Amino acid sequence: MSWSLTDEREQRRWFLFEACTELGFCIPPKVQDELILRDSISRKELVRAVIEAEGIFPVHLESYEHFDALMEICEKFVDAP
Repeated sequence: MSWSLTDEREQRRWFLFEACTELGFCIPPKVQDELILRDSISRKELVRAVIEAEGIFPVHLESYEHFDALMEICEKFVDAP
Protein backbone atom coordinates (compact mmCIF):
# COMPACT_ATOMS: atom_id res chain seq x y z
CA MET A 1 0.00 0.00 0.00
CA SER A 2 1.41 3.35 -0.97
CA TRP A 3 0.08 5.32 2.01
CA SER A 4 -1.09 4.60 5.55
CA LEU A 5 -4.61 3.53 6.37
CA THR A 6 -4.49 1.33 9.43
CA ASP A 7 -8.19 0.64 9.99
CA GLU A 8 -9.38 -2.30 7.87
CA ARG A 9 -12.87 -0.85 7.62
CA GLU A 10 -11.57 2.45 6.29
CA GLN A 11 -9.38 0.59 3.82
CA ARG A 12 -12.42 -1.25 2.47
CA ARG A 13 -14.49 1.93 2.41
CA TRP A 14 -11.84 3.68 0.28
CA PHE A 15 -11.58 0.68 -2.04
CA LEU A 16 -15.36 0.67 -2.56
CA PHE A 17 -15.35 4.41 -3.20
CA GLU A 18 -12.60 4.08 -5.81
CA ALA A 19 -14.22 1.02 -7.42
CA CYS A 20 -17.35 3.13 -7.87
CA THR A 21 -15.77 6.37 -9.04
CA GLU A 22 -13.06 4.85 -11.24
CA LEU A 23 -14.78 1.78 -12.70
CA GLY A 24 -18.50 2.28 -12.07
CA PHE A 25 -18.86 -0.59 -9.60
CA CYS A 26 -21.29 1.30 -7.35
CA ILE A 27 -22.86 -1.32 -5.13
CA PRO A 28 -25.85 -0.63 -2.85
CA PRO A 29 -25.07 1.02 0.51
CA LYS A 30 -26.37 -1.99 2.45
CA VAL A 31 -23.96 -4.32 0.64
CA GLN A 32 -21.14 -1.81 1.14
CA ASP A 33 -21.83 -1.75 4.88
CA GLU A 34 -21.85 -5.56 5.04
CA LEU A 35 -18.48 -5.76 3.29
CA ILE A 36 -16.96 -2.98 5.38
CA LEU A 37 -18.09 -4.60 8.65
CA ARG A 38 -16.97 -8.16 7.86
CA ASP A 39 -14.44 -9.51 10.33
CA SER A 40 -12.04 -10.94 7.79
CA ILE A 41 -11.98 -10.88 4.02
CA SER A 42 -9.16 -11.31 1.53
CA ARG A 43 -8.64 -8.94 -1.37
CA LYS A 44 -9.81 -11.57 -3.84
CA GLU A 45 -12.96 -12.27 -1.79
CA LEU A 46 -13.65 -8.55 -1.59
CA VAL A 47 -13.28 -8.10 -5.35
CA ARG A 48 -15.49 -11.15 -5.97
CA ALA A 49 -18.16 -9.75 -3.64
CA VAL A 50 -18.14 -6.41 -5.49
CA ILE A 51 -18.45 -8.12 -8.88
CA GLU A 52 -21.27 -10.36 -7.64
CA ALA A 53 -23.05 -7.38 -6.02
CA GLU A 54 -23.23 -5.93 -9.54
CA GLY A 55 -25.10 -9.08 -10.62
CA ILE A 56 -22.13 -10.56 -12.47
CA PHE A 57 -21.19 -14.17 -11.75
CA PRO A 58 -18.15 -15.10 -13.87
CA VAL A 59 -17.26 -18.78 -14.08
CA HIS A 60 -13.58 -17.92 -13.70
CA LEU A 61 -13.14 -14.78 -11.62
CA GLU A 62 -9.64 -14.00 -12.86
CA SER A 63 -10.81 -14.04 -16.48
CA TYR A 64 -13.52 -11.41 -15.88
CA GLU A 65 -12.58 -8.30 -17.87
CA HIS A 66 -12.51 -5.92 -14.87
CA PHE A 67 -10.93 -8.29 -12.36
CA ASP A 68 -7.37 -6.99 -12.77
CA ALA A 69 -8.43 -3.35 -12.54
CA LEU A 70 -10.46 -4.01 -9.38
CA MET A 71 -7.58 -5.98 -7.85
CA GLU A 72 -5.21 -3.11 -8.61
CA ILE A 73 -7.50 -0.66 -6.80
CA CYS A 74 -7.96 -3.11 -3.94
CA GLU A 75 -4.21 -3.55 -3.55
CA LYS A 76 -3.82 0.23 -3.41
CA PHE A 77 -6.08 0.52 -0.36
CA VAL A 78 -6.51 -2.85 1.39
CA ASP A 79 -3.71 -4.53 3.35
CA ALA A 80 -5.39 -7.96 3.53
CA PRO A 81 -3.72 -10.78 1.58
